[in-house]
Amino acid sequence: MRPVGTVQLPVAKFALLVSAFKSDAELGLWIREFTKSLAYTDPSINDFAAELLVNVDEYRITKADAMRDSRRNKKVQDADTSETITVDGEIINNKTKVPLPQDIGEVYSFGAMKKISESTCHQFWEINSKNNWQFKGKIRNWMGALIQFSKTDQV
Repeated sequence: MRPVGTVQLPVAKFALLVSAFKSDAELGLWIREFTKSLAYTDPSINDFAAELLVNVDEYRITKADAMRDSRRNKKVQDADTSETITVDGEIINNKTKVPLPQDIGEVYSFGAMKKISESTCHQFWEINSKNNWQFKGKIRNWMGALIQFSKTDQV
């Protein structure tokens, strides 16, 4: 349950209710019931608090739906931006382990197929062969790594 502070208190209605009490004792009793109703999230104690509690629930549901939608949209965007690589008819993705290139010519030929410049391919080969094909762990898919490398500002 979200805190009551996440919804707006209808001030005009609140002021009208409070001003209708004839004595301070009645007002004090109403305020105690109001706060008790909010504290225990029990709408049966006070009608005005019941309205606020309904607003809190509606806000919570709306907020949860919005967060769920934003996560779902992010997953769809991530899926759309991921590039599919096919080698000899086999689809390669991030989970597929691709054998490391044997020489720079293999990197050049894949780069040409993906329209990546020779200088970028050369820089990729130099950096990764020097670092034993390690980048935040062992590189499992050098083809995907080359595509990603070509999109960064490292060139």
